[in-house]
Amino acid sequence: MSIKLKKTVRLVFHFLLGIFFLLLGIYFLVLPWSTHLQNHLIEFILNDGLGFTLSGLLLVCLSAATLYSLFLRIGFQKVYIKLGDRAYGVDQRVIHQYIDQFLSERFPGKELTYKLMVNPKAIRIQVFFPYIPEVDRDATVDTIRKDMEKAFDYIFEYKRDVSLVVAFSPMP
Repeated sequence: MSIKLKKTVRLVFHFLLGIFFLLLGIYFLVLPWSTHLQNHLIEFILNDGLGFTLSGLLLVCLSAATLYSLFLRIGFQKVYIKLGDRAYGVDQRVIHQYIDQFLSERFPGKELTYKLMVNPKAIRIQVFFPYIPEVDRDATVDTIRKDMEKAFDYIFEYKRDVSLVVAFSPMP
């Protein structure tokens, strides 16, 4: 199944699920003030046991599918990197581990923070550096950006640009 089809199916599922619970919520909000709806619900429960059971089964299946989707998103967040006609799924934690190691090797003893933003067409890393004199900043950033691009090419076979956005701490 292609990446776009998976995303579309997931989007449609969540949209329909949201609409279903919205309508169910509106029904239960109106129920105390509508004797017609109250009578209809009582008739439905008393006279159509199979329909009521199937409604319960539908709710159980929808909640199970929602929980399954939630646990998939929490447990393993894949980043799909599209290269040519192929797409690779990479666990985002692997990319975070690599960036942590990369930055700790370049700046030993310093705890650098960063944000990673990944989509199939681009990798963007926003790094918050300690104070570096202004004359050395451009050279440092260019070296780190080139090293990251080489490493992403070597490790993940990612041939596109790695966008590096930097922020420096003010002079101490």
